[in-house]
Amino acid sequence: MAIEIERKFSLKDENILKSAIGLKKIKQSYFSDDSVYFPEILLKKDGSGNNYHVIKMGLENSLNGKEYKIPNEDGVEISNGGFKKECRIRTVTNESGDRESFLTIKSKKVRDEFGRKEFEYKIPNIDADEFSKFGSSYILKDRYIIPYKENNLLNWEVDVFKDANVGLIIAEIELPYESYNLKAPDWLGDEVTNDDRYNSNKNLSLNNKEKEVKQNKAFVFNKIKNK
Repeated sequence: MAIEIERKFSLKDENILKSAIGLKKIKQSYFSDDSVYFPEILLKKDGSGNNYHVIKMGLENSLNGKEYKIPNEDGVEISNGGFKKECRIRTVTNESGDRESFLTIKSKKVRDEFGRKEFEYKIPNIDADEFSKFGSSYILKDRYIIPYKENNLLNWEVDVFKDANVGLIIAEIELPYESYNLKAPDWLGDEVTNDDRYNSNKNLSLNNKEKEVKQNKAFVFNKIKNK
């Protein structure tokens, strides 16, 4: 389990994309927390009687009962944490065409705080492709990696959204701790970390719901980009 601490900004100058040191194509499919497909956390015993936890994806057909072993402390934390959860399947394709897939569960973001709990596990691509069919919504985006000049251990990730979210560009950075003294470069626009319209990719995914492409928010997105 990790604590995800990030800040997000709109983009003022798109020319910064030319200085990217990497590009990834990302698809994220989301499960609503009241869906019958939302993963379960199960406690099991191995042949020696030792306890272990698994994530079970309760899907139909060939993937019914698909399970992934996870650390015991993660299983306890997710099951008993008492937080509203966000679940997604994420596939990431790099510039060489190599692809990786992940199952991620996040805690609900607390307003005016930058951090939240994140549990992420690598899964086979074939499973991710099948799971994604059962997601209630999704996002597509190109992610540009921009070096943070003040700290060579950190990078900006600039997401250029597609489909119903076209026109929206968000720059984010993951920080080592909440009080980190971030110096925002001049190519950034307004901070949107606590703006409910942009601080959750799950919220943005609702514009791409069940193959129905909704354009109702695109104008708002363009307004903040050009502010």
